[in-house]
Amino acid sequence: HAAMYMDRQALEEHQAQTVSENRAMEIADFQSELEAFGISFSELASSAPKHGETRGRYLTVVRYILDHENLVGEVMEKKRLPISKIEKNIDVPRKTIENGRKYIIAMVLLLNGDYPYVQSYLDLSV
Repeated sequence: HAAMYMDRQALEEHQAQTVSENRAMEIADFQSELEAFGISFSELASSAPKHGETRGRYLTVVRYILDHENLVGEVMEKKRLPISKIEKNIDVPRKTIENGRKYIIAMVLLLNGDYPYVQSYLDLSV
């Protein structure tokens, strides 16, 4: 039984190491993608909404973009938010969208991309 326990422990340690390596690669990829938009991790941290109401508005914008493939394409291609197209269709003030630009773009990149490990850390409830 001791050998079986050791094998299972070794397997669990290997799996944990693999998850850790994959998470690190995801973070590096996400950081590179952010940099292509002129956003650093430190800017992202400082732009994260402090209040739940603001966060909810930002996530409304994110969901709207993700629900419209043409908007996702425009964000990815032009490296900016199509604010005028967004504000016409949802009840979030332009100023709010502008203030949350970096956070909104980051969330679109994260949720539209292949980042399952990083996504697992997100709380997307409003």
